[in-house]
Amino acid sequence: MNMFRAKSKFRVFRPALWRSTSARTLATLTLSAGVYLPAFSYGNEDFFSEIEVDTQTQTSSRFSFLGYVQQDAHYGISSPDANLGFARTESGLSAAKTSVFSQVKIDGSDTDSHWMFSAKAETNWVQWQEDKLDITPNHSRIFLKDAYFDTRFENGAWLRVGHQIIAWGESEGLPIADVLAPQDSRAPGQAELRDVREQIPAAKLNLPVANLNLELVTTYKAGSNRLASADEPFYPYQQLDNNGLTVQHLGPANEWEFAAKLAYQFNGGDIAIIAADSNTNDYTTIDTNDNTVEFQQGRVAALAMLANKTFGNWLLKGEAGAFWNQPIQSPTPFKTNQYRFMAGAEYSGWTNWRMSIELNGAVNEESLADSNQDIGYVLRISQNAYNERLKNQLWLLNITGDLGSVLRWDSTYELSDSWQIGAGVILYSATNETSPYYIFKNNDEVLFSIKYSFY
Repeated sequence: MNMFRAKSKFRVFRPALWRSTSARTLATLTLSAGVYLPAFSYGNEDFFSEIEVDTQTQTSSRFSFLGYVQQDAHYGISSPDANLGFARTESGLSAAKTSVFSQVKIDGSDTDSHWMFSAKAETNWVQWQEDKLDITPNHSRIFLKDAYFDTRFENGAWLRVGHQIIAWGESEGLPIADVLAPQDSRAPGQAELRDVREQIPAAKLNLPVANLNLELVTTYKAGSNRLASADEPFYPYQQLDNNGLTVQHLGPANEWEFAAKLAYQFNGGDIAIIAADSNTNDYTTIDTNDNTVEFQQGRVAALAMLANKTFGNWLLKGEAGAFWNQPIQSPTPFKTNQYRFMAGAEYSGWTNWRMSIELNGAVNEESLADSNQDIGYVLRISQNAYNERLKNQLWLLNITGDLGSVLRWDSTYELSDSWQIGAGVILYSATNETSPYYIFKNNDEVLFSIKYSFY
């Protein structure tokens, strides 16, 4: 998803255009832009989620099992604008979600192959109806997470088939090298990149080629970025609903996607080239018929490059990519070639502290806005204390200048190897009425969590 395409499309909504276009059409196009939230969204299935990997004591030499139960509570500290049609119109509990995750791993007898299966169930206990809080189970879902088989061959090749994450990029603010992985954007700004990538059905073959490593990936029905539903706080089509318009998502023209990554590792760094023929993970408007707005994923050809290198306490990283026939949302949607970049640095020379900054941007060959380029940045400061049991993070996400920003602080504390508690606050800012965050400017939240892990 690309926040910079979001800016291009929103900048065309200038006063003159508003005067010359029907209110319904403008509302359609403006709020349809809500599907672009994944470009600068980090919302995950839970705010304080951890990387779900098997690092704990195995119950046998070939079988391991782990999981957790987590309770999250979100309290809206502001009152959303009643005219925008949100279910919650006053400060109060906005979500109370119970999540259960479990993972099973079975190693083969030859130790060169294994099976992995994991799934997650969640239920939200809060629902607002007619300006009243109703405590009742809703949005009960079960998600398939990692579910795959992998094996290693004698020549060093490695094959993984099944539901898995294809994590190729490092950019927190703009997908560049991550050409395949969709993101969970139901709660924008509330988790980092590693926690919002979604698993997809794929076959990945890893081949050693001289001193290089080649990865070949094919996917089928990989899906798109996950969006909030109509009664959740960050539903992107709220104003379309307010105008009596129906949203319809069409399937992509081609369900198959193909990508390849050629990587080289050297002392203290990596460099890689990625090529892909894939669907965009976001939707753009393709047609408006009567009271129905149709959205569909686009198809792009992509070529990207990434590199990183450590210098003492510094880590420098960068990504650059070209995307041909990239769909652009606008009053008259069109396609153009788009070029994206990211440059970042991280410093870890202070005891228990880490600081990082990322500058990202995109340039369109064609644009209906005054400028065809967009810039944003991500700033993060983190601290570990008490033998790394306490972790604090402060995030500032600036979304291409006047599109808006997100300020987030969160803290987690491990009471024991099994118990963890967390708290945080997230503030949204948008002054430009054409910003995709503008309708969420009063969705500031305080967050709490408690988590029990079992092995």
